[in-house]
Amino acid sequence: MNTISSERASPHKASSDKTSSHNPPPICEVSELALVRGNRLLFQGMNFILSRGEALHICGRNGSGKTSLFKMIMGLLPPNKGLIRIAGQSPQQFLANNPASIAYLGHQTPIKREFTVAENIRLNTQLFANWRPSQTQIDVALDAVGLQSFADTLAGKLSAGQQRRILLSRLWLSPLESAAQSSSQSSSQSQSQSQSQSQSQSQSQSQSQSQSQSQSQSQSQSQSQSQSQSQSQSQSQDIKQPPPQLWLLDEPLAALDTNGVDALLAQIARLAASGHSFILTSHQSIRLECALQTLTIGKAHK
Repeated sequence: MNTISSERASPHKASSDKTSSHNPPPICEVSELALVRGNRLLFQGMNFILSRGEALHICGRNGSGKTSLFKMIMGLLPPNKGLIRIAGQSPQQFLANNPASIAYLGHQTPIKREFTVAENIRLNTQLFANWRPSQTQIDVALDAVGLQSFADTLAGKLSAGQQRRILLSRLWLSPLESAAQSSSQSSSQSQSQSQSQSQSQSQSQSQSQSQSQSQSQSQSQSQSQSQSQSQSQSQSQDIKQPPPQLWLLDEPLAALDTNGVDALLAQIARLAASGHSFILTSHQSIRLECALQTLTIGKAHK
């Protein structure tokens, strides 16, 4: 029978008020999870709580159910027993409301060998993040993963490690996407305010023509301002509490050299500091400058 051990190793002191009603629910909570494939029990009694800004390193031999766990978290595979909650919701419900808030990077590298490096990055971002990065943003990501001189090179001509970096570039594009969304929201609010001011000026001119019309328009303005304030408050709340980001990284360190591993772990820590959360698998030991849990599936990972 497989067993699961879990230990917590964090450079920061764990928060003691996670259950406070003022705090949002954990980004991922798993309780008494069990999985059977065929006639074989892969794991049972799995429990962990992952909060925003934390990382979970899952260890285990090949075939122990690590990738299957990712499928269950994404709602693609039902567990034989237990419960999974993503931000307090079922995986299916959460993804229905936040379709781009869980990012999965598999152990295989999905690239188009006949496309250039830059074309692959643009395609992957459009398909999986529903966002079209600019050439400048792509250049920033290429520089971050050390592929700036290969932008126009066919991906099929690169080494396995370089191809892996194409996929991992999404970790550097994500902050740029958030900045672009914030800019877009600010622009939309500015346009809305400008239209409101224009309507107000038009209504003011109309007021001078008729006192009765003025009273009617005044009431209309009051309703419009009330609706505008309500929309503004709603937009403000949306901006203050954006959908949480959960990254599922299946063997992200595979095929990377030492510099690539260091760069990736440093970027994970930076994203964690801004509230992103990570569940990653690896046969290698991992040290992160953020709250880190380690969970071992099956026999102890030596």
